[in-house]
Formats: sequence, C-alpha cells, structure tokens
Amino acid sequence: VLVVFTSLPSTWNHLEKGKVDLKRGGILESGSFIGAVFGVIFNLMISSSIFVLIFSLVLLLSGGKMLYNTLKGNNAETDRPGLLTPRNIAIATVLSASTGFISASMGIGGGAINVIILTEILGFSTKKAAGTSSFKTVFTATTGISIYLLSGVHLNLKVAILLAPLVFLSSYAGSRYGLRRLKSKEIRLIFIGGLFLAAAKMLLELVA
Repeated sequence: VLVVFTSLPSTWNHLEKGKVDLKRGGILESGSFIGAVFGVIFNLMISSSIFVLIFSLVLLLSGGKMLYNTLKGNNAETDRPGLLTPRNIAIATVLSASTGFISASMGIGGGAINVIILTEILGFSTKKAAGTSSFKTVFTATTGISIYLLSGVHLNLKVAILLAPLVFLSSYAGSRYGLRRLKSKEIRLIFIGGLFLAAAKMLLELVA
C-alpha cells in the first residue's frame, strides 16, 4: 500500500518534466502483472530465511551491475533511442515479470530491476528510467495489494493510512529535488549505495 503512495508523486513529478514513457511503461507492465501474481504465491509458500536470502542477492547483483556500468562511464545521461527495437522491447517485457514478482513477494516497488532493464536494455536515461519505473510501480503494487486481499491476507490498513501522508510528501520532495539538482551519475551512485546498504542489513539480520 505504501509503495503506491511512494510511486504516485514521483510519477507526477517526472511526468511534468517529460521523464515518463507511458507507452513503453504500459507494455512492460503486462509482464510485471504476471510476475506479481506468482510473487504473492511465492511469498505465501516459502520460508522467511530463503525469502530474505534471495532478496538480498537480488539487491547485490543489481547494485553490482549498475556500479560496473557507472565506473565504465555509462551514466545514462541521455536516451539511446537506437535500443528501442521490437526485440529489446520483447526481452524487457519478459524480464519485467521479475519486477512484478519482486514487488508483490517482497513488498517493494521493484525499481532496482526496473531501472536496470530500462537503462541497459531499452537505452533510457537514468531520470527517464526512474520516472517510468515509478509509473509502472503504481499498477504493479495495486495488483499485489488486490491479490493479497483476495488470498485472505490481513493488511494493516490503519498503519498504512497513518504513514501514507509522510511517504507521499517524502517522495514528492525527493523526486523534485532529484530532477532539479542531481545529475544522472549522482542519482545512480545514491541508488547503488541504497541497494548495498539494504542488502547488508538484511544479510546481517539473517546470520545474527
């Protein structure tokens, strides 16, 4: 639920700056929808330890890939429209199933994988990838919420509603600041650092 309130203001701010590809985002979301369905089933069946371990590895691999490309000088400052081929769009749509799976099974937006798919396969700039990822995530998270409710899972909506305004305002302020003040390389490095810190925290809790 909170992912929806995080994604909405970010989508709006990026849309105002022309940093959301609604057409490609919608196409990729078809893959994310299928992944979300299986993500909920996966979450309800697997043990928590395996769940945390897989999630941590996903974060580390995603961060490592982005760091490698950033150090090579590929900061994705501008779009590379030459990569928007039917073949690459098809590949990206299939891979987007993983973002839906991760989002629905782990309660996150799947942005870690979305951004890599959009920048590395479809040639989006970092800021456009962030905006399009936020747009996709609104629908992916809504799908996950619906499936959980249909599965009979209790959601603490009171806590979600209480935290929603804070999450909404934080996302709004953060996305506006990033669009106005930060370069693509700085955004990528902050994002990578967040991935590594989250993975380290979860792995430490797992072995503690």
